[in-house]
Amino acid sequence: MFRFDTFSDVVTQELVPFIDSNYRTLANRENRAIAGLSMGGFQAWQIDLNHTGMFSAIGGFSGGGSIPQGGQETAYTTLLQDPETLNKTMEILYLSIGTEESKQFYETVNGFHRQLTEAGIKHVYYESPGTDHEWQTWRRSLHQFAQLLFK
Repeated sequence: MFRFDTFSDVVTQELVPFIDSNYRTLANRENRAIAGLSMGGFQAWQIDLNHTGMFSAIGGFSGGGSIPQGGQETAYTTLLQDPETLNKTMEILYLSIGTEESKQFYETVNGFHRQLTEAGIKHVYYESPGTDHEWQTWRRSLHQFAQLLFK
């Protein structure tokens, strides 16, 4: 499992407080989401599921996570292995991939989607038709994710 502790600390302890103190935000979890592209999507899942008190929605565009099979227990692994709590805790879990992305990316993200489905974790999965690991995939994903956030 990747470890992003330093980046996670910067986002949760420095970046979010900076944004909330310098911009007109609704500074609570119900009005805060995290999303990312590719590795940033993977990091968004890691950060959010380890800090569910900070974010209510996750978007992973060409990047997601995995349900760990044993190993170190963290808030992330505990939530992914407890679908009932996760479904009550998170408002939106979003995952997307382009249909023409490399086999490795496609299988990783689609595999995570299948793991979530098999575990009974509610999520939105989107495949961008005919696109690769590129801006068009991520534009389409952001468009769909934003509509879920701002309805």
